[in-house]
Amino acid sequence: MGTKILIVEDDPDISFLLQEELRGRFKNARIDVIPSPRNAISAIEENNYDIVISDIGLRDPWLGGDAVLNCSKQHNCFTVQYSGSNKICPTCDFNLPKVLSESSINVLYNKYKEFCSSSSYLKQAEGVFMKNNNLKKLKKAELKKQLREIGLLAVGNYIRKKDIISAMKRIVAETTPAVYVGTYGKYNSGSINGKWLNLEDYASKEDFYEAAKELHKDEADPELMFQDFEGFPKRYYGESSLSDELWDWLELSEEDRELLEVYVDDTGDTKATIDQARDAFLGTYDSEEDWAEEYLEEIGGLTADNVRSYLEMTDTDKRIISGEEADNFVENEDDDSILDYADMEDEYADEEDEAKKEKILEKAKDEALSRKSDEVEKALDDPIGYFVDDVGAYTVEDLIKAPFVYIDYKSFAKDASLGGDISFVRKDGKVWVFSNH
Repeated sequence: MGTKILIVEDDPDISFLLQEELRGRFKNARIDVIPSPRNAISAIEENNYDIVISDIGLRDPWLGGDAVLNCSKQHNCFTVQYSGSNKICPTCDFNLPKVLSESSINVLYNKYKEFCSSSSYLKQAEGVFMKNNNLKKLKKAELKKQLREIGLLAVGNYIRKKDIISAMKRIVAETTPAVYVGTYGKYNSGSINGKWLNLEDYASKEDFYEAAKELHKDEADPELMFQDFEGFPKRYYGESSLSDELWDWLELSEEDRELLEVYVDDTGDTKATIDQARDAFLGTYDSEEDWAEEYLEEIGGLTADNVRSYLEMTDTDKRIISGEEADNFVENEDDDSILDYADMEDEYADEEDEAKKEKILEKAKDEALSRKSDEVEKALDDPIGYFVDDVGAYTVEDLIKAPFVYIDYKSFAKDASLGGDISFVRKDGKVWVFSNH
């Protein structure tokens, strides 16, 4: 039989934290959580708990944590207290510090081992406190790094308990699907006594409900109340019932669970199935452009209908080519054509001095060079229009292969999304791509 542990805590976040810590260190442990000092005292008297851990500042008008700890000592339990202040309980076997650290957890275990060895009626603890096992085996340094990344603070060499509690569910992405099972009867009587049940421990919904009712067999006909949940999508949770679709979701692999969640977030269809998600899923990519490039390669490239929209040139290549075209124009055209293009033929004709006429011609060539360069650069905004339609230097097929043009994959992907054909979802640095057809 495993170690029996009682946690007396009226804050569900703190009790959750303690349960997670203790489960990782005591194999097969039975861990009970009771928020009420009065109920906790009754439980201690009825059960042979090995360890009792209690907040000394419980919110109760008549009894406090000190009453629980006194009862625990009377029943030879290993007694542990903690507090939001630096208050020390001299009669306890161990006082958890205000600020938790790895060393404080290890000291707690060592103290408990000493207690076990000197207490004949207690068995040795079955589990051990693993030195670097902190919150689902996250090392302290890694945990502190993640706390900083989500905007929480670490104090010195310690991690503030309230920060751990606040960050718990956000940090541990692989949280086991579970629900905290109480009853409406207990809740209406001022008690949230219950237990976290791991949904993956049960083969079916029926098995789970049977276990939940067995947990509250002290009631003749318990009306189950699911007071909290973790590790599965909120759409499957209800305070008084759990969705039938939850049990289908539990059968999925971690990869399929993630795929379904991304698909549901994208479509907004909370009733979507994994088959729908698989059918629509086209893969994950580093960017939308990467998808577009792969897609066009698969279909053989741009078509005659869309090639004009996505064939582009860089500004640098436009300037280089427009400059070369302008040079060729000025070099190969006669003087009359240059003067006409520069709108300087009248000025040249009216001048009688040959030296001045030569200067007007040189000025016309400079003007023609500038005008032609600007004209070509603007025309290159449509590479096909210029090289294929106007100049006739290339066919469309040859132009696509030219080193000075490129396919604008970003615009192609954007238009595919705006057109409703494709959806892109960014998650964890990757782009998830879904077909909408």
